[in-house]
Amino acid sequence: IHDRTTKSVIQNYEVLAGGRSFIDVQVINYLLYDRYGNAEHQTIDTFDNLAATEEFLVSHKDIVNTYGAITVQNSDGTTGTRSEAFARKHGSALTTTSRETDKAGALIQRSVTTSTLFDLRGNAIDQSTDKFVANLAAAEKLATRTVIHNESINARGDAGTQEITTWTTDDAGLNIEVTSFQVMTNRRFDGRHNVLNQMSYNYDFEGGELLDVSEIRSAGHTSSGVARLQDMVTYTDSTMSGIIEAKHIANSDISSSGNVGISTIDVYTDASISDSGTGAITFSDRIEHQVITTTVFDARGNALVQEIEKTYYDLGLAIGTDVQVISNDPFGIHDRTTKSVIQNYEVLA
Repeated sequence: IHDRTTKSVIQNYEVLAGGRSFIDVQVINYLLYDRYGNAEHQTIDTFDNLAATEEFLVSHKDIVNTYGAITVQNSDGTTGTRSEAFARKHGSALTTTSRETDKAGALIQRSVTTSTLFDLRGNAIDQSTDKFVANLAAAEKLATRTVIHNESINARGDAGTQEITTWTTDDAGLNIEVTSFQVMTNRRFDGRHNVLNQMSYNYDFEGGELLDVSEIRSAGHTSSGVARLQDMVTYTDSTMSGIIEAKHIANSDISSSGNVGISTIDVYTDASISDSGTGAITFSDRIEHQVITTTVFDARGNALVQEIEKTYYDLGLAIGTDVQVISNDPFGIHDRTTKSVIQNYEVLA
């Protein structure tokens, strides 16, 4: 009666030259709305066949949002409390819990996102996400905690600056400690809030040693947020005079969960950036061309079977090609395999 659907069926396709290629089907069930139209409880089932029947189920995701009075930052920098009605009106959830399971009901991952400070538009300023995954014994373990502080949030809810601290546990899911701190400058966004132009300062921890600086340009984002095209230059320090890596990436065969089936990467020795370092990236002196094809993923998107073809260049001429076929054993809670089998081949003329 309030013009809210209880179910949506979404068929995802990749558009290719001359047609489109099926990716998967997502069935979203909206189990509970509040009076303001917020989905308090919903499920998302993903299928790898248009029939969307149980036999083709890939994963089941259960998402619950909770609301209450929130703390907001006023325009003068002070903080105050706003009512639960204010929070619901702005769609500002205190917590979001997402639990994903496979076809058999086994845990893939669970995340708990908690927002503790909002702006007057209801956008989260301070937010943390705990990610839990199943270990090889199927026991749930805390893997990471990501703490985000957003600043310079515009009217569309896009943050101009982000500070991101990542905490990581040990192999037992205990003894969590800081493993990285990033300061992101987000210069431009698309209509779906994906960052198109970004600079990242990467540290070992807040106030610690600067490890590197990256300039990233992204385009053609899918509904999962994965960029189809990406240019990236990584520098040794803030002077941006020494290049560690410069590469152009083209992704295709992308699932709705973000798994990339084919990634084509061109690696260069040099690059320049227009508009005093804030504009488009231009590469020069290609030294390597890679095509990475992943045919089997695990439930969290790690590559179980993968082929990497590399062609090497000198002065613009191809000087050799080799191929690696890689099979990985199951991955641990931090997405690291314990064993890889690599078959190496040389491609002859």
